[in-house]
Amino acid sequence: MNYYKQFLDFLQRHKLYERDSFVFISNHTVNINYNNQEERDFIGCYYSKDEEDKITNFKVWVPEIIDTTTLFINIHEYVHALILYKYLNEKYEIGLEKEALPLMYEKMYAIEEENISAKAYEKNLKETINEINTEEYIIGKKIAEELIYKHDDVKLLNEKAKELVRKYKY
Repeated sequence: MNYYKQFLDFLQRHKLYERDSFVFISNHTVNINYNNQEERDFIGCYYSKDEEDKITNFKVWVPEIIDTTTLFINIHEYVHALILYKYLNEKYEIGLEKEALPLMYEKMYAIEEENISAKAYEKNLKETINEINTEEYIIGKKIAEELIYKHDDVKLLNEKAKELVRKYKY
């Protein structure tokens, strides 16, 4: 099975795929060359807000899915984009919970995938989070552990993640 098909299968299996949101996100995605270090620096999900603090638009920069690493990156950034899509044209404050769901879905993929490179990626991710050592990743990792496999609804999961920030912040 190719990596892009694995990506789509994962999204569908976890109810992250809805045609309208997928098409919208795809139309707001820029694929980069992962082998080009300068382009790699742009990986992320960038959004804009209006004067009323409503999310008005976003752009996702991800590598083409060619291997396990780029598949994980796409899952992570797709989840960011899906959350933004769910709150498009709404007032929404992005806080310390922002990495919880992307990390949770990455972990779910690593648990479900039976290949060694997925397990190696998960181990590397843990080490990277320890190196980054920012509050949003530390709290995000804890929240991800608590919410994993609890709900299918991304918006509900995100609201639960926001609530859990208080628990882990203090």
